[in-house]
Amino acid sequence: MRKTFVSVVFLLALLAALTPAQATYNVTTTNSTVTPPDNCGFTVTGTTDGWIRVHLLNDSGSVRDFWVRAGQYYPLRVKDVLIPSPEAHPSGLSFDDSQTCGYTRSFGADECGGYSFGDIPSNVGFFASADGEIDVLVRTDSSSDPMRRYDLVAGEFVLGDIATCELVSGSGLTYLTTVAP
Repeated sequence: MRKTFVSVVFLLALLAALTPAQATYNVTTTNSTVTPPDNCGFTVTGTTDGWIRVHLLNDSGSVRDFWVRAGQYYPLRVKDVLIPSPEAHPSGLSFDDSQTCGYTRSFGADECGGYSFGDIPSNVGFFASADGEIDVLVRTDSSSDPMRRYDLVAGEFVLGDIATCELVSGSGLTYLTTVAP
């Protein structure tokens, strides 16, 4: 009985050592660029929506302004972040540094429209540089499904693996930035 107990305790200890604990790194400082540890995205803490400035891990020199919502999780692997002030901004960000993710870079989908279904490379979501409406199909749709209409706010990240997109008549939105694994 004692040998079985010791074996079970040893196996539990080994399992605990091999299982990464989810850890967090909090950023609350404003007007200062912070480099969090390697991370798998972040959650917006507090109750206020607002702007943050983010440099994704594998984007070369590109800094993006994102409008983020309180309580929302964003699967964006961040290299550097700045919470600007006096602009509207969240009170903080909580980074998941358990390192089990891979959303690391962004790329442009120029002039949304003219793409065949599936032409846009695999992505986890997208954001626009201007306000406007677009119609999209995501990879879980089929090419014959009706388009989904999004009313985008400049800088706000939209989750979804977009496969193709079209402009809505009268929309001034022509450029999307998608975020890739």
